Amino acid sequence: MADSVALLNIAQVLGVVTAIACDVGAILIVAGPVRRHRPDAYKPLLWWAILSLVLAIFSPVLSWGAFVTARESESVLLIQAIISLVNIPVHVALALLLLRGLVRIAQPPPPVAMPETPVYR
Repeated sequence: MADSVALLNIAQVLGVVTAIACDVGAILIVAGPVRRHRPDAYKPLLWWAILSLVLAIFSPVLSWGAFVTARESESVLLIQAIISLVNIPVHVALALLLLRGLVRIAQPPPPVAMPETPVYR
């Protein structure tokens, strides 16, 4: 049993670290090339990446804290159910932000407005 718990802890830590690394990579890509080439589309994508990082950090911490708090009682399953139900609208909102940014990228960029200045000769 102790080996299984240790393996589970290692897998959970690796999963959280991988999610955080992917989210940091998404932030860097959105804040760099996407912002440079499509300034009209980067804001929803940047919000998506930042909020995904926040979720990747705080969701496991909150789950662990809730488990430690309720470990001795029968309410562990209830707390896990509540956390799962709270995560559903959060993930839907993040998906909508991602889709909004992707739709903006899929559309042609807006035309660049050039000032009407006379040509100097």
